[in-house]
Amino acid sequence: MHKYRLKDVGPPTKYLGAKMGPHRLEAGSTAWSMSAEAYLKKALPEIERKCGNIINMFKKSTLGTPAPSDFHPGMDQSDFLEEEDFWLYQCYIGIL
Repeated sequence: MHKYRLKDVGPPTKYLGAKMGPHRLEAGSTAWSMSAEAYLKKALPEIERKCGNIINMFKKSTLGTPAPSDFHPGMDQSDFLEEEDFWLYQCYIGIL
């Protein structure tokens, strides 16, 4: 009863911003692969604009562990984030 005309029918080339394509394996079979290159080219400059250089953010600490093994933190008494900071935190989690 209803007819739809399909356009661009064929193997997928993009999914959620990632490039997709077949990848030939040594055994002669084919596997599909996804690349995050296009996504990262957009996401990383945005994070660096807001937070500074990513390399500096993730430099290795000189500590062997994040805290001493006998450290027992108490209850966190810090204030809740303001609405704008809360939104920014959610945004970064979504990007990652």
